[in-house]
Amino acid sequence: MINPGQDIRCKLETFIDDVLLPESIVETSDFLPQGHLDALVACGLVTIVNASDDVWNVPVRFAISEQIAFGCLDTWFVITQHWGASGIVKRSPTGGLALFWDKNSLIGVGFGHLRRGVVSLKAEFNGPELSISGFAPWVTGSGWLSWVVYGATLPDGNHIYFRLPHTPVEGYCIGSAQSLAAVKRTDTREVTLDLSVATDYVLDVRPSTDLTNQDEVTLVTSMAPILGLTARCLYDWNNEVKPDNRATFERLADTFRTLRTDVYALLADIGASTVTDRVRMRQDLHVLLETVVHVWSLSSGGQSNSAGMLVIRRRQEAAFFRVFQQTKMLKDAAISSALSQVTG
Repeated sequence: MINPGQDIRCKLETFIDDVLLPESIVETSDFLPQGHLDALVACGLVTIVNASDDVWNVPVRFAISEQIAFGCLDTWFVITQHWGASGIVKRSPTGGLALFWDKNSLIGVGFGHLRRGVVSLKAEFNGPELSISGFAPWVTGSGWLSWVVYGATLPDGNHIYFRLPHTPVEGYCIGSAQSLAAVKRTDTREVTLDLSVATDYVLDVRPSTDLTNQDEVTLVTSMAPILGLTARCLYDWNNEVKPDNRATFERLADTFRTLRTDVYALLADIGASTVTDRVRMRQDLHVLLETVVHVWSLSSGGQSNSAGMLVIRRRQEAAFFRVFQQTKMLKDAAISSALSQVTG
């Protein structure tokens, strides 16, 4: 008997083999093909109502994220933003799920730098309305979204989450698509807001300290796409590796398999690991990813500097994970590690 999580993963594997892998060899469009998102809807991965706990528990979600990132990092980035918004809606104490009549709608995230000292998006209760001002620098999948869940900072420092229809109107300005080095086909745009809406649009108000608690778990779950991308780099490199570099390739592939096993062991019992353990594991994983790409570039010689080469795209994607979900802990650890390599 195949459980729901396995069923989705089987459908996803077929989609990756038949669609994502062939299409992602050569990028032929400015944005993701609509067929990618349609396929994710058919698999049950684009849904505001999470199917069931056995599908959406952390290990299954982790494995699915790894699969999608292996197939196409752009597709993964769009779907992971949708999942983040869906989770906020699902946990909303105001019954947010009932607000979305189309359960297959793609919803997105627009957070106003909630982790940073300089707040970009502010909100304030004003009688029966919520006044919103500022901007959300990243709204991913803009052209496909029906709703966006925004996070803003209240005057007392707490964070407020609210939904808004993703339609340009007065006070809601959707900017041009951003020029990105990686995840560039995701139609990511900045949205500027200066409007008031009914408080019915509010989903939740939480203390700012909640983000710190979430980050401790994210240290593990954010490793999934890094695993996926590392596996993809090895997959692409294997198709062109030169005979005199085969032993080096196999050594790095063996290291990856060992580290992947360690990551899944940590995932199976997150509570047994310390935050330091999680930071170190993610750091080790990203160092391996960058090492794979670096050695792949070296072994390719001059052609690795030619436009259109896969190794160049993978190098840009690898660098993306230095800033993706970059908490202060991760940033400090990465900087400390880099400095130690050059200063001793």
